[in-house]
Amino acid sequence: MKAHGHAGAALFYETLRLHPRIDPDDLARAWSETNPAGLYPLTDYERGAMWILRRLNDTEAEAATPDAFIGPLRRHVNGATARNMLVDAEAAVVVKLLAKEGISVILLKGLARRAAGPLLPCGDARSTTDVDVLVAPGEVDRAWQYLVDNGYRIATDARSPHHAPPLIGAGGVGVELHKSLSHRMNPDEAWRRATDDARDIDWNGIKVRIPAPTELLWHGLSHALQHDTRAWRLRFFLDAACVLAADEPVAWEIIGQRLDDNEVPEQRSPRRWLDAAAQLAGVELPPGIVRNVPRFDVERALRWRLGVLRERKNHGFGGRLLEEGTRRELGVGVAPRAVGTGLYKRARRRIGGLAARVVYGIWRATGERAVRI
Repeated sequence: MKAHGHAGAALFYETLRLHPRIDPDDLARAWSETNPAGLYPLTDYERGAMWILRRLNDTEAEAATPDAFIGPLRRHVNGATARNMLVDAEAAVVVKLLAKEGISVILLKGLARRAAGPLLPCGDARSTTDVDVLVAPGEVDRAWQYLVDNGYRIATDARSPHHAPPLIGAGGVGVELHKSLSHRMNPDEAWRRATDDARDIDWNGIKVRIPAPTELLWHGLSHALQHDTRAWRLRFFLDAACVLAADEPVAWEIIGQRLDDNEVPEQRSPRRWLDAAAQLAGVELPPGIVRNVPRFDVERALRWRLGVLRERKNHGFGGRLLEEGTRRELGVGVAPRAVGTGLYKRARRRIGGLAARVVYGIWRATGERAVRI
């Protein structure tokens, strides 16, 4: 990979930071002069389109951004916004129906962060695909049947220990009624956590409940780290960064105890992940949370990914380079084979992964320059 793109990746990273270190005028000037090559593919790979566009707008740099980047970025965000509106409307229907039946629910995941938009910087700058709500213990079956009786249809027969079979509403939006926050947590404990200091929000003309910042942060962490190396992309980091950057209290003693209890296994690097989210929030974590874990350098990861995506697509060997760069930084092995593949494909994947690691190692060893891919 040629030694270009460092300035573009640094600017991209600095713009994303929710507490930036650069004056807005300097930021706008830098965007007017940047090379846009690879920036939209990077944004798409990271699933961070709404985040970066919001930050460009917040910092008054949007007008200065090159058309080759801002054009496709706006089109992407327009499509995501339209989908969000459908999800929001479906959520309102679900909440109203279940309230009419006397069933209490709390919004989860992206829906909760979107409802908390005014409280969390960029909290609502993310796309949502379906409606996720936590239902009061013992009420999931009744809630599910009530929705079916009111026109919702079964989306799939797939079963999960922590939510009822997914439904689809008239608008084509999926609905998941959660019994718990994870398959390892009993419903009573999940409900206790979600309702402890929960916030009542006026949202889109209805009253909804969302978990407290501590639980939003913890659920963002625990949910993200179920997704292997995808958890180390911007789309997941935003869920934590927006909470960390907010003027909202986080009960760090609770977070620290759950980390000490290995509620999220240490091999998934939860402390390191939180530190990476804090880099994007522009804040420092309490020392007891970080505990001198090796830093996952988010800006360096973006430099590598931008360099790859300027020369290759996010598939084939380009996909291997992107994946193995992250895996090597995390200190984990080469990506495992896909289930059900034959010997030839397994060998090809293994060789490709090892070759990608060599390229990444040379890139790091030569000061991130002079490597062609």
